[in-house]
Amino acid sequence: MVTLHDAVTGLMGPAQAEDDGVRPLAAVYSATLLRSMADARQAEAVQAARTDYSWEEIAGALGASKWSAHERFGR
Repeated sequence: MVTLHDAVTGLMGPAQAEDDGVRPLAAVYSATLLRSMADARQAEAVQAARTDYSWEEIAGALGASKWSAHERFGR
């Protein structure tokens, strides 16, 4: 399993160039891919938490309201 640190390190490689520093489009791509991966992992974690925790507790962990947590993940 790839750790978050490994994923970030691997994705930032293409954004770095020896001659011109950060390549903006590569950095945008990397950030977008990381966000997608994080969103997928968050959804998996919320689904797992639903068996043992209330929507109020899950919402607290998300830093969101109970309503918005349920609206986003309550499928």
